[in-house]
Amino acid sequence: MRKFNRLHQLIRRDENAGGDDNGGGGGNTPPVVDQNAPVKATRPDELPEDLWDTEAGSVKMDALIPRIKEQTEFQTSLIGKPEDIDWTLPADLDPDAKDVVFEINQEDPMVQAFAPELVGIPKAQASKLITAMARFQLTEAKAIKEAIVGEEKKLGEKHMERIAGAQSYIESVVGKEKAERFRNTWVTAEQVEIIEALAKHASGPRPAPLNGGGEEGSNKGRVFYSGMGGGAS
Repeated sequence: MRKFNRLHQLIRRDENAGGDDNGGGGGNTPPVVDQNAPVKATRPDELPEDLWDTEAGSVKMDALIPRIKEQTEFQTSLIGKPEDIDWTLPADLDPDAKDVVFEINQEDPMVQAFAPELVGIPKAQASKLITAMARFQLTEAKAIKEAIVGEEKKLGEKHMERIAGAQSYIESVVGKEKAERFRNTWVTAEQVEIIEALAKHASGPRPAPLNGGGEEGSNKGRVFYSGMGGGAS
């Protein structure tokens, strides 16, 4: 009897849901949802599309794991602080001097200012930048050396004696301390020749100091300079 009642209920439900030409209203009945069917997850906004399996509704682990490994290795390769920087230069920095070992002077103000800018970038990239900077400085140093050799040739075989003599004269005029600072401002043969000319002029006759002023002193000055020029007063 219970089976009959159950069958009767199913028949009636089917009649109500079926919709017929007699106004059964079946077209408004919502579809039956299978409660046991699995619900697919949606991709999180922060997860890239290439790491999401839309069909399965899950993360592509075979693609995610290598990505995580790659990101971990990248983070490990970053310079965390200036002390982590490797300032070692390649052995072939100067192809013309393969036996010479070059080093970065870490006490140089320019190097100390450059170091903080390398923090946060990969170590391999920092090494490339350091090498590029060293090669640039090496090229500049070669150019300066070639220019100096060219100026020395203009002064002749005794260029070292002439340069030393010019420097000694500057020291005798302004003192050794100021002369050292002055040394960096003259680098050409013409400048050495000018200093030699000044030293030669300083060793020649000089105008006598005027003892008093007025018309008499002024006339003495005119007579002296007129005589230096070879004319009459």
